[in-house]
Amino acid sequence: MQKRIPFILGGLAILLSLAAAPAAFPLPIDELEPIDQPGELPIDGGGGETGGGIGTPSVPPFNPPVRPYFFAPNLPLYMIGFNWYSCNQLPHVWVAFSNDVVQGTILYGTGVVAPGSRVNFGFYNPFGQLIKTHLTQPARSNCVVHHEPEVISTSDLAPGYYFVYASYTGLSINGVWGTSAGYPLNHVGDYVTVIRVR
Repeated sequence: MQKRIPFILGGLAILLSLAAAPAAFPLPIDELEPIDQPGELPIDGGGGETGGGIGTPSVPPFNPPVRPYFFAPNLPLYMIGFNWYSCNQLPHVWVAFSNDVVQGTILYGTGVVAPGSRVNFGFYNPFGQLIKTHLTQPARSNCVVHHEPEVISTSDLAPGYYFVYASYTGLSINGVWGTSAGYPLNHVGDYVTVIRVR
């Protein structure tokens, strides 16, 4: 409770400062500034019909198609032994640092998995074809696959959407649910994310 008091007091101070601020009401129509006059400036910024500003190409919205698989069927798993392991968080994998990139951008495969195990990332096109894979270095004793050596270039990917899946070894106490400590639990072809290469 004591940790919440500064947070609650800070929130209360913000609310009080907003209540004390003068309300911003629109000016009456006869007191409009020149910039506010309707029809004075072209909506597209004066540069043409696209509304994109001064020579700035517009980026289409991120709208990926439906992913081809719930689990990727052909992404090999590189297994480890059957010892008891402990990590400080639940095992998970991801691709850093963006999912909407221009061709040639470097991505990084990383995650938290069973110590000594590897992550096999697979990039699939919308038709379910495996386009490329990336096998990481083994996770260190702290369960982390450090992202720095795991460079994944997008220079060999044609523009379009790609679905990223991964096979990796997590941990489980009961062999069903993932836990932060336990015996190896294999995840084969788990969906990770979708990326767009422009």
